[in-house]
Order: sequence, then structure tokens, then C-alpha cells
Amino acid sequence: MSAHTPGPWRRKVGGNLGNAIEAFSGKHIYDNDDGFRTVAMFQSCEATGFAAQEDANAAANGRLIAAAPDGYALAVAVAARFADTDAPLGQMARDLLAKVNG
Repeated sequence: MSAHTPGPWRRKVGGNLGNAIEAFSGKHIYDNDDGFRTVAMFQSCEATGFAAQEDANAAANGRLIAAAPDGYALAVAVAARFADTDAPLGQMARDLLAKVNG
């Protein structure tokens, strides 16, 4: 099992942290604290010079990163389902898990 921060993760945009990925910590320290903490920061990787395009790219990056725990869970399930086979889907899931788990 990976030692990553468990989901759910969400994309947060704006504020003084810029673009952030947050995960639920379960701790509420102050009244307006929703229990989410920053686990990663992201930005656009498309240097177009056009803010709208760069914002759209950053948003897509954020959605992909925020979905990572769900993708991990899916890979675990697929790898388990195809554990005793040479099915390409099972191999793809095992390869992905090898990347995640180091």
C-alpha cells in the first residue's frame, strides 16, 4: 500500500496559496476550518502568454492531480482482478502501481 495521503483530494484555486490540492485531515482547528490541508501545489505548464489558456491548463492539471487517489484505488482493484493473468489491462495497472509505490 502506498503511503500517500488518503483521499478525498480537491482542487482549490485562489487565496494566498494560489493553486493547491487539498486533502481532508479530519482536524478542525478553528471555527471556519473545514479540515482540508494542502498536500500539493500546481500551476500551468502551458506558457502561451494568454491568461485564459494558462488558467485552463492549470485547472486541468489540478483536476488530474485531485483525482489521483481515485485512480490509485482503481489501479489496485484492476490489478487484483487480473492478478493471475497476462491481460494487458492488469499489466497496465501493475505498472502504474509500481510507479506509485516506488
